[in-house]
Amino acid sequence: MGEGEVRRRSGEGGDALATARRLLGSALRVGVDRLRGGEADGVPRTVDDVTPRWLEGALRVADPTVRVHGVRPLVGHSGTTTRARLAVTYAQPCALPETFFLKIAPRGIAQRIFGHAFGLGETEVRFYRELALALPVRAPRAYAARASRDAARFALLLEDLSPPGARFVEVGGQVEAGEAHTVARTLAALHAPFWESPRFLGDLSWVRSLEGRRAELPYERFLSARMVERARRRYGSGASGAFHGAVRLVCESRDALEARWAAGRRTLVHGDCHIGNLFFEGDDVGLLDWQVLARAPGLRDLAYFLCNSLPVALREREEATLVGAYLAGLRAAGVDAPSDEEAWEQYRAFALYCWLAAAFTAGAGGLQAEPIARAGLDRATRAVESLGSLELFA
Repeated sequence: MGEGEVRRRSGEGGDALATARRLLGSALRVGVDRLRGGEADGVPRTVDDVTPRWLEGALRVADPTVRVHGVRPLVGHSGTTTRARLAVTYAQPCALPETFFLKIAPRGIAQRIFGHAFGLGETEVRFYRELALALPVRAPRAYAARASRDAARFALLLEDLSPPGARFVEVGGQVEAGEAHTVARTLAALHAPFWESPRFLGDLSWVRSLEGRRAELPYERFLSARMVERARRRYGSGASGAFHGAVRLVCESRDALEARWAAGRRTLVHGDCHIGNLFFEGDDVGLLDWQVLARAPGLRDLAYFLCNSLPVALREREEATLVGAYLAGLRAAGVDAPSDEEAWEQYRAFALYCWLAAAFTAGAGGLQAEPIARAGLDRATRAVESLGSLELFA
């Protein structure tokens, strides 16, 4: 066994130990929280815990005189979070909506442990408390945003965007060129006010960044390597050289990739900007699910959307124009945007980031329906191949 192999296996052992510690700590907190049941720290554990009394307390910030007579779940789903539409009746007339969208911690124990370990719910609660109202782009209004003291549970009571108010495109659905241009302009509008903002050293210091994630990287490396290896076993037979090259690179050189992905001027990014996390209202687009927002180069969001959500032919035809439209939007807002050449290189590098996210989803199973996960991975692989992303890290 060579010295390099010894070091690699030693690193894997350290990552596995860090992962075990992290997951065990989250498992203990989640387990204790499950024993408590009901409502804790003002946060419901299940949809059934959202009683008229709880809802009335949550809505008093919006209307101090509100009196809730009844609440009834309409439809629901549980994956990485539990989501439900709620119908509400009031004891007296008020101007509040008759339906809301609820997000709480997932029912499944594995999903709850995973979400707690990565702070997903807590991050989105902070987003709605501290950022959403001043955001320059559309996001759902939050009527309540709460997290328990141990972060084992959270609750978001959000504006119901169900049609006809908003239009959604399901993950794997078709995206038109005009919609893609709207997304590019919207991302520029989101990123411009936060471009190299001093707020990241002050009130936004809690936003995830490479520097702040140093302690998390060992278990991120470990978990992503395992999910990528599962994706390779599941989908690697007959896959392209780009697919297998990406597997090797993300498993063996993750630290170098992280450094490259963090290089350059940074801003506030959504972090999970695929078509399933967008909604269209007329000529405008809004963003949902802010659980992995971060401080990173803005091209990360644009590459994630284009490489995961656009049909391959459309992406290849429009991507240069879309990157140009994004840069034009930044410059129009007074931002010292990257040069065209720098932006294109960042875009190529983030295609590999997009591939890692798609491979993780495909390998994990259950995060998306299998055909959708496979389609996303195929699109991302084609992007890595056509953009020559692997050559950037040779």
